[in-house]
Amino acid sequence: MLRAQEHLHGPKALRSLGEETGRPYLVRAGAVLERYIDRLKWTTMTDYEGVVQYALRLLMPGGRTAAEIFGLYDHVLVDEFQDTNRSQMELLKRLMTGRSVLFSGMRQVVVGLAAAALTYGVGLLIGTAMVG
Repeated sequence: MLRAQEHLHGPKALRSLGEETGRPYLVRAGAVLERYIDRLKWTTMTDYEGVVQYALRLLMPGGRTAAEIFGLYDHVLVDEFQDTNRSQMELLKRLMTGRSVLFSGMRQVVVGLAAAALTYGVGLLIGTAMVG
């Protein structure tokens, strides 16, 4: 369920995917995720992915909060870039508009597939294909 949220899929999308592909466990996972999110709201709590999702909503292009935050920083530093997921990548894309972005932790990648994914991720961020 966490992976679904990291890939920007909510409970409805997870259930729909399960129904479309004939995977009842995804339908059930969507229902559990919905209850989990409802429980977090009811207890006024959040989890880490909730914080990322909230930041994404605050940084909607053209929004007041985005304009205020963009005026505060000239650079974005990303440590442990090899550990970023899709929702964090979306957050980085919104934060980096017109800014210098510095990545660290990239030498920690030891598996070729992870290195390829990392190269692809950096390419997505800067809007170009990269060859690693």
